[in-house]
Amino acid sequence: MARGPAASDRPAASDRPSAQGEVASGQAAGAPLLHVVARTDPGLKRKHNEDSYLLVEDRSLFIVADGMGRHAAGEVASQLAVEVIERAFREDRAPADEPGGVPREGRLLRDAVLEANAQVFRRATDDDACSGMGTTVVGIVFPSPPDRAIIASAGDSRCYRLRGGELRQLTTDHTLGAIGIVGNNAALLSRAVGIEENLEVDVQVDPCEPGDVYLLCSDGLSRMASDELMRDILASSATLDRRAAELIEVANKAGGRDNVTVILVQVEARGQG
Repeated sequence: MARGPAASDRPAASDRPSAQGEVASGQAAGAPLLHVVARTDPGLKRKHNEDSYLLVEDRSLFIVADGMGRHAAGEVASQLAVEVIERAFREDRAPADEPGGVPREGRLLRDAVLEANAQVFRRATDDDACSGMGTTVVGIVFPSPPDRAIIASAGDSRCYRLRGGELRQLTTDHTLGAIGIVGNNAALLSRAVGIEENLEVDVQVDPCEPGDVYLLCSDGLSRMASDELMRDILASSATLDRRAAELIEVANKAGGRDNVTVILVQVEARGQG
């Protein structure tokens, strides 16, 4: 298991070690493997890194959270959220799959995000220093064996999937702009963890194939890099870790206006990689 972020005065993204691992999901012969890497960077304009990430390899669970709030409260919100999600997910209280319903892992992840919402909201309400804090969350979990990806989201951190050279955004941004509001307020969040007592969490299932690459990222990447540029990097023959570093680099070269965090998960056939 790995968490981020690390300290802010760090070497350049290309020189910094990443969190990474390989997950043997499934015991059957030929069952796919998951190769995962994560990187985070404060960017060029922010003193604090308020992004957090979580890699829980033994449960094939991966999370990016982008905090917001006064002073360093955003960092508190995002770190609290990933800690609560990991703990709640491990409690494993969801019943078995129901035909035609949300898969069990999806309900576990959704309920974990809802528990994070309750705890971040409570902390923001009880602690004046944390008043108004919140965080986006995007998470992905793979059943065993990983024949599908289950994605949960609240906010504007995104999940993309690269398949056959085509990059597709799988999540919907929960912003005022996404519901038709234009102008200076378009980028404001309409939904996030900890902002209100109640939260609706989007959950979807994406059938996956060997060779698929899933990208989880904060908006420090998606606002700085075009889909075409991200696609070209993800489709390159570089190692997964190098591709993650290049995504951080392009965000900073474009201005680095925000913290940027990426998790890449590649679904690999056994013997590949």
